[in-house]
Amino acid sequence: QTGGLVPQTAGQHHKHQMYYSPPHYSFDVAVNDPKTGEVRNQHETRNGDMVKGFYALKEADGTIREVHYTADKKNGFNAVVKKKGILCFEQFFDFFDFKILCSSLYL
Repeated sequence: QTGGLVPQTAGQHHKHQMYYSPPHYSFDVAVNDPKTGEVRNQHETRNGDMVKGFYALKEADGTIREVHYTADKKNGFNAVVKKKGILCFEQFFDFFDFKILCSSLYL
């Protein structure tokens, strides 16, 4: 008898406990490329299972699209999209050699 102790042989190993650390990150990125005309920025953070973010980009019509979003296990992905600025159709009509100024329609 071993008095309740379990003897170990040389071939047995202790199991190592695996520790889980919830993911955390934050990033920002911005692009303003005069050659391609691409203008955008983005910010996102993650704290465990909750992701929150924002991005904005310049659309072909001259407006700015803004998207604020969240994502988590309970609610899934949710986004609020807004368009801001003045619609500008000049680039579409240049193909037909029309000279038009941007419209005054505000969103």
